[in-house]
Amino acid sequence: MACSRQIRQLKYLSLDDLATLCIVIDMESMISDALHSGGYSPDSSHFILFAGDTRIYPKNPYYDALCIDLIHSVHDKTDKQTENYYEIISLDDEKKFIIEGKIPEQDWNYLYFRDYDTIFSQIQRTKFTTFSISLLCCIAALLVIRIIIGRILRHIQFLVQKIRCFGRGETIPKNTCSYDHRFDEIGQLHQSFDQMTQSIKILRDENYDKQILLKDTTIKMLQQQINPHFLYNTLDTMNWLAQKCVSEEISTLANSLGCLFRSSISDQRDLIPLSEELSILDNYISIQEIRFQNRMTFHLLVSDHLRNVPVPKLCIQPLVENALKYSVEYTDQPCIIQVAIREYENDCLIEVANTGSQFEEDILNRIRNHEIIPHGSGIGLDNIDSRLKLLYGSHYGLHISNKDHMATVTLKIPKEKEAL
Repeated sequence: MACSRQIRQLKYLSLDDLATLCIVIDMESMISDALHSGGYSPDSSHFILFAGDTRIYPKNPYYDALCIDLIHSVHDKTDKQTENYYEIISLDDEKKFIIEGKIPEQDWNYLYFRDYDTIFSQIQRTKFTTFSISLLCCIAALLVIRIIIGRILRHIQFLVQKIRCFGRGETIPKNTCSYDHRFDEIGQLHQSFDQMTQSIKILRDENYDKQILLKDTTIKMLQQQINPHFLYNTLDTMNWLAQKCVSEEISTLANSLGCLFRSSISDQRDLIPLSEELSILDNYISIQEIRFQNRMTFHLLVSDHLRNVPVPKLCIQPLVENALKYSVEYTDQPCIIQVAIREYENDCLIEVANTGSQFEEDILNRIRNHEIIPHGSGIGLDNIDSRLKLLYGSHYGLHISNKDHMATVTLKIPKEKEAL
């Protein structure tokens, strides 16, 4: 393409010819350079420029008839000549992606042909690259999640291992890491389990000590069983001889002692009705009344509706025996032994009181702390208190006080406990 312009002198409006300017434009090179600058490859694309039906670029024809038809079809589609259109057609068994447009300043039309397979392969490569990157990100995320979950499950599996060992009675493994300063859910679980096992261990040890105490009490009672059948037979013989000799006191002694030993040794129940416990006490009092004559006065106060309340076996007689030891055996003065049984709310209170002696302050705790060594035989106040707490719980037991000039021991048990 070429153009020229004549140059004239404007000074003094002479318009004399000075020169002629000729401009030659290499459209081929200019458009080719512009396409290269825009990133279009001439090997896989073709740019066609028309002025009306005349091809301006390139020099060599490229489906001119088709291009003219396409340009005319664009004009028929819309009146907006500045809009671009695209379509896909087949040329020589190859698919072409065609962009049709217009340059409004020069009223030129252009067509841009590009291999569709090349575009499609690039799209496929882009899809594959995007899919690969997404897959790698997912795999990386899964690995990170697995590592995080693995760290969490490691602590949970260790907790499960500790629970199984605790359930089987095996030694619980030590913590592989410290959970004392962790305030998350894992730390709270381990801390709660460790506290629970420690509490259970303390309760187990306390229960073991109580069982040992109970066994020791049983052994002490069994130590007093010297050939019980021989003892029963001997007492029956004494009773028969006393009746033969018309000695009522000896007969009462032998019969009461036989019943007392028979009740305390042969019956292995832990709980018996109050009426049976009072029967044992009655045999014991019968013996002591013959022994001490007028030096002892015994009173029993009990309501009939309480006689079926289950009570620990031999819980009253040792208290009466203790009262007699400190009120009658160590003095010549007459004394009063009183047993009062009453109900208080849902509990049953058994009070054993005696004149002639007073309890030292806080004597039960001093006995437990071995500050006082108890004398004599029998089960003892401390053992009775421990036995009651073992059977009913820490809310129950013995209460020792000095009330109305009498040494008083109060035994507290629940009324609803069933006899075994």
